Amino acid sequence: MATVTNLRPGVYSSYTVDWAYSAPRSRMYGAIAVKGSPAMAGNVYAVSSHDLAEELFSDVNTRLLAAVKIMLESGVSKVYAVCADDSLTQALDLLKEEDGIGAIVCDCALGDVAALKSYLADCAGSRREQIAFTGSDGNADALALAGALNDERAVVCCSGAAYRDYPADGLFTAAAMAGMMLSADDPIHNWNGQSLSVLGQCEKLSEQEIQALLAGGVTAFEVRNGETVCIRALTSRTARNGAPDRTMSPLNTVLIVDDVIRTVRDSLEHRLRGTRLSLDTVKSQVTVELSAKQDSGIIESFSTPSVRIHQSDPSACVVEMAFKAANVLSQIHITAFVRI
Repeated sequence: MATVTNLRPGVYSSYTVDWAYSAPRSRMYGAIAVKGSPAMAGNVYAVSSHDLAEELFSDVNTRLLAAVKIMLESGVSKVYAVCADDSLTQALDLLKEEDGIGAIVCDCALGDVAALKSYLADCAGSRREQIAFTGSDGNADALALAGALNDERAVVCCSGAAYRDYPADGLFTAAAMAGMMLSADDPIHNWNGQSLSVLGQCEKLSEQEIQALLAGGVTAFEVRNGETVCIRALTSRTARNGAPDRTMSPLNTVLIVDDVIRTVRDSLEHRLRGTRLSLDTVKSQVTVELSAKQDSGIIESFSTPSVRIHQSDPSACVVEMAFKAANVLSQIHITAFVRI
């Protein structure tokens, strides 16, 4: 406590100004990997404030600085930032060591597709499910990238939007979209028509261009009432085994699957520690968690879980569950019959 030097009677006050976005809001963290600034390659920077972002990147990589700021202002509590050289592989390998990441924003060219898909698959296999967001400033490039990725965990954003004094950049729309998803922390949040208020206006697309992008698995943006708006939140998954398949095309679908599996997994793992579990106990707990997801509208229905001892290991059990993910409406068709 400071020493009192003012002896005059009265009520005195002081205050400290803090940026709203510095308050932790998102449960999961974000990550950004951009190309350029090879002098900073090989390091991961954990950023949770504007001041630290300015200190680290203002003289090194202004695109990275802007993208980090966008995610912080969107409500992300912490952003892991990495500079890559000409390839994303090294940056992605570094980010594999970090826990709590829910979304990664990255510069991704066609030559980086294999590395990004491998990264996402490895993370999902190690119980650290993530969604990748990458941006493109050209329609043809966006469609080519989405077609090459064709992955329910990869979102391609087009077109680029401005941010403060920075010119339009696809990386910025990707960062804003990732930040919006993380801060919502709700798998059934409807991002269709959602404004990205942290950004300036995006580049204008014709209706024909928008339809082509959406059909190709690209999340497209437009300007409404002076603000950049997400038209429809899609993943790049549009085909499976060479045949058209848009089952996992809505971003909400993969988020619902991740949310349900993560909840059941965490619940059972918590009870596995220091507790004697029976098959009936496991079955009951899974049923409780699925019922809670149904009550909250995340899933529409589920079947009775099946629990059995593993064939080759009597100390392990196998849980099989089936559920129907909720549908987030993107269209309403009205038919009117008028008599005059």
